[in-house]
Amino acid sequence: NATIATAGGGTALTTSGTTSGAFALTYAGAGSITVSNTISTPTSITANNTLTALNINTATVTSTGTQTYNSPITLGAATVTFTTTNSAATFAAITNGTARNMTVSTGSGAISLSGNVGTGTALSAIVLNSTGTTTITGIVNAASLTTNAGGTTAINSTAITTTGAQAYNDNVTLGANAALNSGAGTITFAGTLSGAANTLTIQNNGGATGTVTFTGNVTLSGLTTAANAYAVTMNGGTNTITNAVTF
Repeated sequence: NATIATAGGGTALTTSGTTSGAFALTYAGAGSITVSNTISTPTSITANNTLTALNINTATVTSTGTQTYNSPITLGAATVTFTTTNSAATFAAITNGTARNMTVSTGSGAISLSGNVGTGTALSAIVLNSTGTTTITGIVNAASLTTNAGGTTAINSTAITTTGAQAYNDNVTLGANAALNSGAGTITFAGTLSGAANTLTIQNNGGATGTVTFTGNVTLSGLTTAANAYAVTMNGGTNTITNAVTF
């Protein structure tokens, strides 16, 4: 196993070259670490919450096991792809000064965005690929957000805001009263949407015009739309909304 650590508070450390091998990789310390090297085949990757920041300036971060980022991370490469082999990937927070693309692919492993994403500057395209459960708990700001088919997405966030499309290609559960806004982009639920205890608000950010499509059955406590010029389509055969519906 290997630990890469800063010497103390305020210390900055940069790695380069290639990091590979069947070992557990840990980033630790009290300063910031900048990762400029390709990472491939460690059994796990962990960033301790004592770090002020983990700056990922490489395009590829691959492990055979879990990836757990307990510290805030920033994305420096134009596109950063995090890949595991059927293992979980967890992100505490993603804070960026520049818009970047992020793809997370975990096979059957879970994906968790437990903290806010796109604080500082919104991310570009976010793609989350898992046939397990993808959980979005923090507030998200991005150009677009896409999940793949085959798993489940749990929206436990109060707000997901994009300037382009939001495409949920799996079944979705709503674990909080949430507002989804996509500007001129579409919002599409390709599967079912279940959240009997919660209310979904869509396109309430002034001027939003993207169409909203519910392909499968919808079960909610409430559904609220805004008085903007956009269409809402409900294609499910059985839709249950127990409280107020506002169009």
